This record gives sequence, structure tokens and C-alpha cells, in this order.
Amino acid sequence: MSDRADALDLHNPLWRFSLRTYAVPGVAPACLALQDAHGVDVNLLMFWLWAGAERGVEADGPAIGRADALIGAWRENVILPLRAARSWMKRQPFMEEEGCARLREEIKRRELEAEQVEQAMLHRWAGTLEPARRPAQELARANLAAFLRHAGAGDVPEALAAALFSRDPGRSA
Repeated sequence: MSDRADALDLHNPLWRFSLRTYAVPGVAPACLALQDAHGVDVNLLMFWLWAGAERGVEADGPAIGRADALIGAWRENVILPLRAARSWMKRQPFMEEEGCARLREEIKRRELEAEQVEQAMLHRWAGTLEPARRPAQELARANLAAFLRHAGAGDVPEALAAALFSRDPGRSA
């Protein structure tokens, strides 16, 4: 464990927000659909929702690009290979055997840990961002829309918007 003041905090407010938000009915399938169809990084999606809702930070093109650059190598070299291995294993007939299924579950657990590290990197970086002077709900909506446009995913899917904004994102889940 590091004694450095800038050590990553794996159990940070962004991670807790993401766990609560992802558990809201309708959010997980909508996020996975965006990930599968458009390659959306769900951790970045959660970051920009949290940044707006909890930190009052507005997502603009340059900031979205900086966030992506910050975690891009981690995503490409750690998260995506773990996800690819887990997904490939899921489609194999021998995966029903106990040892194989256990290995796949371990890879899934490690993938989630890698995503937690990505979010810790984003959380630490968030401290460098200046808050905007707009209502949190408005910022969360605007950030989600800006991020999805930047990611090439188009407009916010109605199901995701309904699941997220029928309440304050991350607060009551």
C-alpha cells in the first residue's frame, strides 16, 4: 500500500455513485447496449454523470478528450483484454465445466477491479476540474448528452434517460 498523498482511492465517491446508479432498474442494460453497439466506456459515462450531479463539473469536448486520454491506455491494455477473454470464454461449450466457469468468474472479478482502478484515476483527476454554475440535474443531463455525442453514440437513449433522471442520479438507488 502506498503512503503517497496522490495514491489512488479505490473506494471513492465516484465508485459508490456508479454502483448505486448501475443498480437502478434499466441502467445496466442501457449502458451495456451502448458499450456493445458503440464502444462506449461505461466508466466514463458514469464519471461524467457523477461530475455533473455531484461535483458541478461541465463536460465539454476538450475535457471529455482529456478524460479519455487519461484512462485510454489502461482501458486498452487491461480492461478490454480481460473483457475479450471473458466474453470469448462465455461462448465456448466447455465453459459449463466447473473449473472453466470458476476461471471465467475470476476474470470477471478482475475486470471489475480494473474498472474500479479506472474510476479511481478519473476521481483523482476530477479534483483538477472547475465547477460550473448550473443546477446538478441539468449538468448531469448535459454531460451525458455531450459524452455520448463525443463517443459517437448519438442521442441519449430514452430508456437510459428515464431510468437516470426520474430521480437524482446515484442518490436514491
